[in-house]
Amino acid sequence: MMDVFEQSLHDFEMEDSKPEFNLALGKAILELRDQKLTSFTIDKSKSSIQIKPDEPYLVFKIEGMSLHFDCSFQLSSLPEWIKD
Repeated sequence: MMDVFEQSLHDFEMEDSKPEFNLALGKAILELRDQKLTSFTIDKSKSSIQIKPDEPYLVFKIEGMSLHFDCSFQLSSLPEWIKD
């Protein structure tokens, strides 16, 4: 079951986002695009799935999880004092 869970995340993509952060001197804007999961691993020796016979759900215990993403970004500010 852990192998299926790990395999299902290989094509995971996140929606584009554009959070704004209020700073003392203005506002910083970080635009993130094309966010894709490039690698995902779980330490299977420390992780488990439990089936609870009295409950209608599974219990996942996941340890040693590593997620790596690739994305395009643009950093800017208002007023324009930072740009990357």
